[in-house]
Amino acid sequence: MQKKLLVLLSLLPLLTACSSFTGVINQRYGARVIETNEEAVTAYKKSHEIIGEEKEILGAVLPEFFFQEPLDFSGEEKPRSLSTEPLIVGKDVPEGRYTVSKNEIMQSGYLTVLDAEGEVVYRHFLDFSKNAVELNLYEGMQLKANDGYQPRLLMTGVPAVGMTPLEEGQYQFVNGVFHVGEQIEPGEYVFSLPAGYHTSGVNYVYVLETDGSFRVFEMTGDMRDWMDTSIRLTLEAGQVLYVATNSSLTLTRQ
Repeated sequence: MQKKLLVLLSLLPLLTACSSFTGVINQRYGARVIETNEEAVTAYKKSHEIIGEEKEILGAVLPEFFFQEPLDFSGEEKPRSLSTEPLIVGKDVPEGRYTVSKNEIMQSGYLTVLDAEGEVVYRHFLDFSKNAVELNLYEGMQLKANDGYQPRLLMTGVPAVGMTPLEEGQYQFVNGVFHVGEQIEPGEYVFSLPAGYHTSGVNYVYVLETDGSFRVFEMTGDMRDWMDTSIRLTLEAGQVLYVATNSSLTLTRQ
């Protein structure tokens, strides 16, 4: 898993620059012509869905614990500091759902999640634009953060705070794992980024199925408010959303 993550990190600059355009036209790499992938073009134009080789590369960030049964928030409101010394679920904190947030004193921080054997299964970078992530944490898992003169990351057993209240039938998500039927009701939704969003970077929504398969969609924003960059998806009970965005993501029930 760790090797897959390193491969993904090395390829992210390429994906960032090209994921919206791969397959649209024939491209050249030196003297070599890269042929058009018409199937990928059609899928992307229809719903910004990424398929083929890029999908498999992006799938390297999906650890097995994302597919496990949902957990309730532990209710622990007092923040716990994460450091280079691993915090063990089931020993230092009870199993449950948690929010990991960036310490406002620090500019950024890396969250690392390890399994019971100490193998890295998930990494997430938090900064001013993606300053919280919600995860279900199961017994035996370990969490840690990179070092600093202050704790870079804090962990609580309650949902992420500070999000703008939304209208009925709307949900607003930070980064993390969300179960359809638990944190969101089944149904048809429009997925959208904030109006005027123009932060650099990539935004992905993964739809995980109960059989272990997945689909992945790229969310693109536009600083021009009149440009519609939303996508429409139907969500079914048992599916899991993994949100990996540089901003909050809004789902509006149709």
